[in-house]
Amino acid sequence: MSSAVHSYLGAREERFFLESITVPSKFSDYRPITWKECQGDNGLIEFPDNMETVLIDEVVEFLETQRDQSLWYSIISNMNYDYGEPVSHVAEWMLQQDDCDVAIAVLAYSLMSGEYFCGVQHETECCVSVEFLKPLRIIEARETTRPFKENALKVPKRDLYLFDQSEMLEISVNAAARLASSQGTGTKVTGLISVPENLLKTELKGTVPLSSYVAFDTGPMVVPIGQ
Repeated sequence: MSSAVHSYLGAREERFFLESITVPSKFSDYRPITWKECQGDNGLIEFPDNMETVLIDEVVEFLETQRDQSLWYSIISNMNYDYGEPVSHVAEWMLQQDDCDVAIAVLAYSLMSGEYFCGVQHETECCVSVEFLKPLRIIEARETTRPFKENALKVPKRDLYLFDQSEMLEISVNAAARLASSQGTGTKVTGLISVPENLLKTELKGTVPLSSYVAFDTGPMVVPIGQ
């Protein structure tokens, strides 16, 4: 269970939540719900009785018609990266979209240990899930063919520690340099991904406030349209 759940729910409520998951039968009849909407008059979180879960392996289908970058941000922030392939698939899809905000790409690079893979030559050497290489290689490919242009989201202060791009760039470059030097002169060696310098040098200057949607590592939460 992600830290987002623990920050809002106690152990008893969390157990009840997991045991009571229901999923929507038709995505077009549902919309995502924000934490603000779940704020009760007493200041406590009160989930609607008819709130349902879009499970992680169905998130891409749901997002086909949900282009709100705040929702994407909430989902990618709360996914459990120990899940491997299902999580990688969601990140891949987001990063392939033309409207994917640069903040989401930077966040994905950070959460999927992009810096680490710049300094590793073989997948068999990895101590981090190689599933992350799939979305990271989309970032790598877009460096030259289709740079991330959408730059609208305003990163909340609580998340700024994940967006120290100059530090990420320095760590990535140093990791790649250490790998190259370890092989001696005359041998060109590169990491499993190259350093995405353009992305990490892109200033995050979005002004659109981030809406915080309810999303756990099981997937985003939704309610019927019209509620």
